[in-house]
Formats: sequence, structure tokens, C-alpha cells
Amino acid sequence: MLRSGPQGVTKQLLERPPRPFTHASRNIAEQHYRLAMELIEKPKMLAAEKELVKALEANPNHGKALCELAKIKKAVRCDYRTARQLFERVLVLRPSDAQALGGLAELEEFAMGDTQRAGQ
Repeated sequence: MLRSGPQGVTKQLLERPPRPFTHASRNIAEQHYRLAMELIEKPKMLAAEKELVKALEANPNHGKALCELAKIKKAVRCDYRTARQLFERVLVLRPSDAQALGGLAELEEFAMGDTQRAGQ
């Protein structure tokens, strides 16, 4: 069982190596992912975050769930380190994933802007 709290859960998900999954876990992951996407539309980001974590508990290789969780970590939680790690995990699974590449590029731009402001 994963530790409670968003930071503990995400840390443990990131520490898991990519693994094969069963057909049942794939379906469960997809159900949680779809619910999370509905919650994002409302927008109920914290509830969506919980559903994405559940999707990743069922299938840690769910690239779309990893990307959406990274976006929430970046935009809602301002947890840029975890967002980067999640986007990088997607790229391990799918090296040309456009969302993950775009997310990393946005994080780089943000970091470059902070560096430039700090030098002024």
C-alpha cells in the first residue's frame, strides 16, 4: 500500500520501475484516468489528482495519467521537481511523447526566466 498524502504517493510511484500489467489493471487505470479528466474539466484539480494517482497505482506505465499528474503538480501544487520527474518517466516509456516534451520545455523556460530574474 502506498503512503498517504500527495507527496508520499507520488514519490513511491516514481520509485517503481516500469512493469507489465494485467488486462484488469489496465481497465481500472483507464477508468480512473477518465474520471480524472472529467474532474479536470469541472475544474476539480485536487480530486482529479487523487484519481490520477489511483490510475497509476493500477498501471504505473499509463503515460497519459503521468502527463496529467505532472501538469497538476506544476500548475496547482507548484511542485516543479515532481512534475519534471513525471514528464521524464513518460519519456522513458514513450520517448517522442509530445505532451511530455512540451511540459519539460515549459519547465525549462520557467527555470530560465527565474535564472535571468535572479541575475538582475
